[in-house]
Amino acid sequence: MVTQAYKILVDWDNNGNFTGTYDNITADVLSVQFRRGRDFASTMEGNSTAGVLKVRLNNESGKYSPSNTSSVLTGNIKPSKPVKFTTSSAVFPSTFPITFDENPMFTGRLESLSPQPVSQTLDEAELVAVGPLGYINQFVPKGSINTNIYTSQAVNAILDAVGWSATERDIDTGNTVIPKYWFDSRRTIDALRLVEETEGGFIKETFDGKIAFENRLARTNKTSQGTFSDASGASISYLTIQQEDPLQSIVNTIRASVRFYSTQTIATVWTSAENGTNSNSIALVPNETKEVYARYPNGTTQAGGVAIESWTTPVVNTDFTADTTISGTSGNMNSYLTVSAPTADKHANRMKIILTNTHPTATLYVSKLQARGTALLQTDFIDVESVDSDSVTAYGERSYTASTPFFPNVFEAQRWANYHKQVFSSPINYLTMTFSANANDASMEQALNREVSDKITITATSNANLGINSDFFIEEIKHHVSRGGTRHMVTFVLSPAIGGYSQFWELGVGKLGESTVPAY
Repeated sequence: MVTQAYKILVDWDNNGNFTGTYDNITADVLSVQFRRGRDFASTMEGNSTAGVLKVRLNNESGKYSPSNTSSVLTGNIKPSKPVKFTTSSAVFPSTFPITFDENPMFTGRLESLSPQPVSQTLDEAELVAVGPLGYINQFVPKGSINTNIYTSQAVNAILDAVGWSATERDIDTGNTVIPKYWFDSRRTIDALRLVEETEGGFIKETFDGKIAFENRLARTNKTSQGTFSDASGASISYLTIQQEDPLQSIVNTIRASVRFYSTQTIATVWTSAENGTNSNSIALVPNETKEVYARYPNGTTQAGGVAIESWTTPVVNTDFTADTTISGTSGNMNSYLTVSAPTADKHANRMKIILTNTHPTATLYVSKLQARGTALLQTDFIDVESVDSDSVTAYGERSYTASTPFFPNVFEAQRWANYHKQVFSSPINYLTMTFSANANDASMEQALNREVSDKITITATSNANLGINSDFFIEEIKHHVSRGGTRHMVTFVLSPAIGGYSQFWELGVGKLGESTVPAY
């Protein structure tokens, strides 16, 4: 039996070094499991989701109980603390506390730590950490409209907007240029997925806690990193292999839409509803400051309005006025109302407006407040469709419609649809394969070094009787370590390497018999 040394680290002090007195919690670990990758193996319909790490801990001392004020971790059990699961090349002696040089297998942030007391057996606690995609999804990216940027630049813009470090990224250069791009107040993962779909690429997490973006050509010309076989005497064998129903993956009608936009001239795009006309106004006592947000689109937006290209800083009399009465009839007090709109807070869908009353004694009522800007309007759209009529006849219509509004033109949208139709209109073999990392050195090497998007070979022609001997890409990885490290099970969810984004044909790169669909 081959075993490994494992370590669980939590940066309780959040100082970035995992060297605190209590940062190494390995001695209390009962079991570890984690996953990352797509929620479904399809490169078209499957989404990369946040990785999740779950650790069962011995909590007999109450150390991991957030409400236990006598715990040495009191005050430090808080969400978002960095968490790492690591291994080394040392031999595992069946007990957890070991000193060694670690190699990360999962890097994320603490999401929860829940005590699970039991009356007659060992008190436990469950630590849950999420990968970087889970961490950044608590934020909503905000930014201005970008013009003619590559999909990779759009990914970087999203990550910049939520404060994700540039050193914690691995971004391929995109192949598609987006004419007009903005975030549209979506959650971070949703914003990333639209860009991912536009490119035909893949957003994923890496073992060392980076967020990676693969362009649509990233998987071309990859080589297999190992063969897993059901043959007798195979150096790397698996315990179970399951083939998903190939018919469920068929998509034979692909639709996409191209939006067309125009930039308008400067006009009023938002007006405060509290302006004195309804016996209600924004009130500021002496020296008080308030912040309000002009949002677009809103209830009075003209048809087709989607975002603001540029906001105009409010101007006295034109955009705002002030008075000492709600009705606005007692006299001009505009000179005592200062209004600003910081450039950093002028985003595609909202602008922050800061109001300050500088009068020493009087309460001011904002009798007029509006925002002007140059609006971006969707003026038209064209839908494209690609249908495999033979597949429709054989299996019935099975459709998929792209969600992204960012295809640059009809030509590229049509090629996107054509490509996916050719790949997904026939049955596809998706596999779920589980093996024991403890079986031998070769199996342990695969367990420790394989990553999402790696290519491996599956042979299932003997005991499995699947008639499969082909290359596959890893779409999801799952690990479960227990019994002091003597039981380390690994599951790969796989998509065929002859489909998905490995099937592109490129001059000088594509392989005869494998790369059969022209790249776009």
